[in-house]
Amino acid sequence: MAFSKECRLAQDNLYSKDVAKKVACVLLCKLFSHVFYFLFMNTKAQLRKKPDFTTIYSKGKRHYFSGVLLFFMPNMQSRTRFACVVGKKYSLRAVKRNKQRRILFHATQKYTPHLLPGFDVVISYTNHGNVLPYKEACVIILKLLSQAKLLTK
Repeated sequence: MAFSKECRLAQDNLYSKDVAKKVACVLLCKLFSHVFYFLFMNTKAQLRKKPDFTTIYSKGKRHYFSGVLLFFMPNMQSRTRFACVVGKKYSLRAVKRNKQRRILFHATQKYTPHLLPGFDVVISYTNHGNVLPYKEACVIILKLLSQAKLLTK
């Protein structure tokens, strides 16, 4: 979790005789990091359920550019939800797929303040075995979002 380095520094500054203070410091740091995580990490802005994916794939619009496929569809909410999908055809190793998924997700987070509200967006990477670097992912996602007219001006 966040703030683990600061927690360790605070623990090291306390004397070993003050066990109660040390325990209180550890508990307070863990509580603060959990509160920070729930307040600032918006996990509700992600698509997670299979019916959501199937409706977006079947009824949504799509754009393709350089190995990245963007599906989108309007939803009845006030926020835009994202999902990044990397299939097993990319790699059979889950570590590689998760790394590519994280790269794509962080590239999309760069543009979330500039998006129109009320859309479900699925980004799928289809290039088999080729790692897409972060900078290229940002350029490709910007191009796809502008093609789909999901960006505010």
